[in-house]
Amino acid sequence: MNANLRLGVPLIDLQHQELFSSLEKLTGSGQTQFPDEVLSDVLTRLGTQIRHHFTTEEKLMLAIGLPEAMLREHREAHSLILEELAQIHLDAMHGKAANLPEIVATVSTWVQQHLVEFDLALKPFIAAHSIQQTSTRPS
Repeated sequence: MNANLRLGVPLIDLQHQELFSSLEKLTGSGQTQFPDEVLSDVLTRLGTQIRHHFTTEEKLMLAIGLPEAMLREHREAHSLILEELAQIHLDAMHGKAANLPEIVATVSTWVQQHLVEFDLALKPFIAAHSIQQTSTRPS
């Protein structure tokens, strides 16, 4: 993952890297079509990974005191991604899914756009929180 996309929070940066790695592994298999049940399992695992990451990220946003409006907007962006992923999953369960590379490309785009548009905006708040924590520690 590009160093410019790192937030400086090891757990969040690791989860971002793991998410991109998971998406790369899916496209690296070379397969474009999977049986419906396999595709459903893949989408379930991906959804679980994304939900876990969003939960971690939202805890961070609360811990750093992100302004309420930004927190609400960021949570709404998380919800939208999860809703869109759920729709892809429903389509797959009904045999209407796109092939796996198309799904992975779509999800990768969502993740990258979200990281650039929302997550990078957290950096100043993370830095300010880190400085505040450092300055309030006893000497």
